[in-house]
Amino acid sequence: SNVMRAAELRFDRRVGTVTASGAVRSEFLAPQGGDWASGEERLAVAPPSAPCPAHGACGPAPRRAPARRQQPVAVRVAAPLFRFWRQKGLVEYSGGVEVSAKETYLTSRYIDIVLGAAGGGLRPRRVVAGGGVDLTQPGRRARARQAVYEAASRTITLSGGSPSIFDASLGLLAGHTLTFSPLNDTIRVESGPHSRTF
Repeated sequence: SNVMRAAELRFDRRVGTVTASGAVRSEFLAPQGGDWASGEERLAVAPPSAPCPAHGACGPAPRRAPARRQQPVAVRVAAPLFRFWRQKGLVEYSGGVEVSAKETYLTSRYIDIVLGAAGGGLRPRRVVAGGGVDLTQPGRRARARQAVYEAASRTITLSGGSPSIFDASLGLLAGHTLTFSPLNDTIRVESGPHSRTF
């Protein structure tokens, strides 16, 4: 399910590197439906029970319904240069990067992907997009100097360059840092060390 095309590909098995240059095109499947790419709520909340009467037993407590099983999402990446270091567990796209996945589109100057061992292979553990990031989804647009996706917490943190998110329902959100959780569709806005965010 992983395909790469480029004008030139170089493999060095001795040092464990791969370099691709010239109209690099990567296509792969993101597991778990691609948290950052789906743009959809991942958990359904069961309806609450009827309110308790003045005297008598209460109904069952509200509970979360199980998460819907998400299918992998096809991700396409275009960049002038791609480099992979096996020993470092590091992937780098640079020179102006475009990413598309489902209804999500991201552009940045570079993307660094830190890999970790999982399921007998390597999976993204941390993804850093920098040099000016523009991310769009239906009804939402985010801008920042840098965006960091953490696989452990499944969150995206926007920082630098007055990060902002415009949401069709929430309006414009801005702060020192913005942390978006696709898992439950929440956004945390934080101020800087010597400033307040309004």
